[in-house]
Amino acid sequence: MTLLPAAQMLVISFWEKGCDIFLSVRQFKLLANTFLVGIGTAFFSLSLGGGVAFLVERTNVYGKKIIRVLTLLPLFIPPYIYALTWIKVFPETSFFLGVNGTIIMLTFAFFPFFFLMVSC
Repeated sequence: MTLLPAAQMLVISFWEKGCDIFLSVRQFKLLANTFLVGIGTAFFSLSLGGGVAFLVERTNVYGKKIIRVLTLLPLFIPPYIYALTWIKVFPETSFFLGVNGTIIMLTFAFFPFFFLMVSC
């Protein structure tokens, strides 16, 4: 019984609008940007987090403890604070907004997770 209203809403929305809204060029562009941001963020986060983890765990670099602390520091900052700061710091016509900026900002927000996974 709880699925009936949701199913009814889907049937009515498809009946009135059809599949045109889901097959529009804009929807495919949004889907492509979503995949690009996800794959780009995962790649760069793994590269940065894995590189720092390798540097800290496998080499004799000076200041391993401080590097660990500084690497884990972004975990205490919520991602939306990164986004708000990113928007305020860079102008609207900058390279750092849009898909590129999203990938860079999310990389800095999520690379500590990869650092933790690789260093364990």
